[in-house]
Amino acid sequence: MRKTFCREQLPADDDAAFDFRLNFSPRLPRQLWAMAVRYSLYLLEKKAPGEGVEVRVAPWGAIKILDGPASDPHNLTPPDVIELDPDVWMRLPPRRPHRAP
Repeated sequence: MRKTFCREQLPADDDAAFDFRLNFSPRLPRQLWAMAVRYSLYLLEKKAPGEGVEVRVAPWGAIKILDGPASDPHNLTPPDVIELDPDVWMRLPPRRPHRAP
């Protein structure tokens, strides 16, 4: 039986709803995960172009973003690398609204 969630099931508190979304991991076909990861990497690359940081989401993609120190010509890997699993990458929120204390 497939489980579905609707807005009424999300906690009313913003922080609790945020935590709920982080713990929810849908079971998607491998091809769909790959497409979602690659597309999100593409969007990030367009938003923050550069060669200073490499973002790797194995096994589906790697991009270079942000300005920074150039990579070693023999290594081709920038000095700063971020590597995440696909499920962790897809749980990162695009942005979280800032609330004043």
